[in-house]
Amino acid sequence: NGIDWKAFVAAFQKVQVENEDTELAIQTIENKGDGVIVVKVNVPPGTNKEKIHSDFTQSYELALKEVEKRYKAELKAKDDQIIIYRQQYTDMKEIVSVLASKPVNVEVNNRAESKAMNESNDQSRKIDIGSIGGDFNASGQALNLGSIDISGTVTNTIGQLQESNTSEASQLADLLKQLQAAIEKDENLSKEDKDTALEQVKVLAEEGQKPKDGAMQKAAKSAITMLRGTVMVLPATATLFEACSKLLPLITKLFGLG
Repeated sequence: NGIDWKAFVAAFQKVQVENEDTELAIQTIENKGDGVIVVKVNVPPGTNKEKIHSDFTQSYELALKEVEKRYKAELKAKDDQIIIYRQQYTDMKEIVSVLASKPVNVEVNNRAESKAMNESNDQSRKIDIGSIGGDFNASGQALNLGSIDISGTVTNTIGQLQESNTSEASQLADLLKQLQAAIEKDENLSKEDKDTALEQVKVLAEEGQKPKDGAMQKAAKSAITMLRGTVMVLPATATLFEACSKLLPLITKLFGLG
């Protein structure tokens, strides 16, 4: 079956070290065909050739096993990587499907070209709404009404889930609390990514309060898929990556999805 040259070199060097008083040198390497290769080694007169041959054979067999073990480990690593890539590909397809099913909101800001309108829009105005008042310039600017505290909303929704007083709801609430904490703590995520991830946690907390049916499971699966998509771009040492590796399989199981 031929020679594994990595194993051959390792075995030959080992025999040379073990027989350092005996000068060993490869004379010829001849390919006889059908996978038969003959290696001739020069040795000094009076050398115990049978011992050298026996030492080399044993060393070669041991080296061959080590090489085969490394080959198998490398193949397994590649197989594992292929499985990961396939899972990521599946997740990406699901993410695209989820995103495609969501409505698209398009915001159009019109800019007045008329100088007269610009001059009119540049005038400051006073707004009073109940007890709330403020000055603002209406010239091509958006009115910021404040941002929603998604984290607080998630906390409240998980609290409602926990009040369901079932063992599964309690387990799910605990897992979602851990997931929420990991999202808020992870420094690899932007504010926008954190809000998106927390929104998925809120969805899971809401769906966990509903009867376990097809619609509930579909919504939960979409949220889990979106979370996996967020994790895919993070380093393996990221807080959320480690948390999702541990928590998502448990959450998936509680929703009856796997």
